Amino acid sequence: MLTRFVLALALLTASASFAQTAAPMPPLNFRLGPPVASNNYPAVDPAQFPVAVTARPADIVRTTPPLQLFGFNLIWDRFQAGYWRNGRVRPEVVEWLKPFRGALYRYPGGLDSNYFLWDKSIGPVANRPTQQNKFQQWIKPEFGFDEYIALMKEIGGKPLVVANVYGSWSTKFSAEQAADYNRRWLEYANAGAKNVTDQVACATGSPCPITLWELGNETDWEAGFSVDRYTATVKTVTPVLKSADPGVDFIAHTKTAPWNDINGAKAYNTTLGNQLRDSINNYAFHPYYDGRSIPDIETTFINDAIINTVKDPGSKLYITEHALWPHRPDGASDEVWKQYWPTTGDMGGAISTCDFILMGMNRPDINGAVWHALGLDGPWMLFHVGYNDTSYPNVVYWGMRAMREAVLDQVVRYDIRRPNSGAYYGGYDVRAAVMRNTAGTRYSLMAINRSGARLPTALSVPTFANTDVRVTTRTVAASGPRVGNTNDNPYAVQMQTASADKQFGSNGVMALELPPYSVVSFVIEPR
Repeated sequence: MLTRFVLALALLTASASFAQTAAPMPPLNFRLGPPVASNNYPAVDPAQFPVAVTARPADIVRTTPPLQLFGFNLIWDRFQAGYWRNGRVRPEVVEWLKPFRGALYRYPGGLDSNYFLWDKSIGPVANRPTQQNKFQQWIKPEFGFDEYIALMKEIGGKPLVVANVYGSWSTKFSAEQAADYNRRWLEYANAGAKNVTDQVACATGSPCPITLWELGNETDWEAGFSVDRYTATVKTVTPVLKSADPGVDFIAHTKTAPWNDINGAKAYNTTLGNQLRDSINNYAFHPYYDGRSIPDIETTFINDAIINTVKDPGSKLYITEHALWPHRPDGASDEVWKQYWPTTGDMGGAISTCDFILMGMNRPDINGAVWHALGLDGPWMLFHVGYNDTSYPNVVYWGMRAMREAVLDQVVRYDIRRPNSGAYYGGYDVRAAVMRNTAGTRYSLMAINRSGARLPTALSVPTFANTDVRVTTRTVAASGPRVGNTNDNPYAVQMQTASADKQFGSNGVMALELPPYSVVSFVIEPR
């Protein structure tokens, strides 16, 4: 019995070690070892493992797949600069995004949304005038609203449009002007898109209705846009859009940057909730970590400053921007700060991002999350453009991809025992999520390991006692958190895929392993 356990652990160690090595595209797929004999199922003692995860199959957290948690902020001008070539989106970018079917794609992006003129971004490209982005640069929108919808159909994305309730650099909307402008946008977007059966995502050859409208972007940072002006605008805009399409749903913004003014954020959000309770079902928040730890983000800001202050029963939270914030030394110039930008997309950035998504998966009140950003330039870039105008993903992409490949029908509540080496001031080395298919015949485990230690892990699924299984493991790992993909080595870190035949013991426990500095998913099914 002991010999069998040692052999299984050795195989896992070899698999995890292999997963850390660099490999050329495409990612490798391989099998490990001969099938495990099925005539003996020794019990595996969870107490002997530093990490123990116990699934609670009867306690379902989410009854539908959390596809909307794997979204991206699509900034029209930065996307156009990086990924739009010769009148189309780069083919490799299209292929990289297809595995995220059902993800939210937020357009026209962040601060650009408050100045974006949709009616100047449609029709023949040659006839489109230039318009100003958030930096007041004049740019012709080649990747305009029509092209955005075409991309959603090509990749199976779920549109999330940020309504322009502000105006432009030259003209500020009144509430009535904002209502009329966005009504015309909604009617244009949804023309011919009624009676669509697939609400998960758009599909090639099908209409693509816009059902989610976010009302402005971080409007409390715009001059003169007080909470009272914002709520008055929202209450004017929403009934006009509802009359045009009763099926639309709205997202209003909570306080943008509550970090050093928690009481001010609570006051702002209380006013927001009180004034919009009859108009709004959803609220937006933009957390950037790990200057604030993810547990702090969840407890202090999501729970205390939003959920407990808005107090709108049944409302959902949309994280319409999130990412790791690059550290900025005190007094450092922008040029010095740029040296820290790569941390947003390296192995540490991927671990933090996936840690945050795992938190959201276990909270049904978080209905969507959008990583910032799909666009070239700035601290956050999902895809880089390197030598000879070739593009490649950052490590965040591969981490999110490893988890997305393991998404099943339902999120299951779980118990966890985990170490805290002190590597993360949030107070843990490991976070996880457990999923299963509706029939309960297939399970997945997603996890991050923030520590530099290899962590043997006991997974308990009581219904799988005495069961031979096939385990498909997808691993994104590196020798340290600051390892990333660069122009000189664009695939230094990527997803590695392995499969192995294993077994659950007589007590329903199986041995797995989390490599150091990793994002890992396991998909488990009887064989």
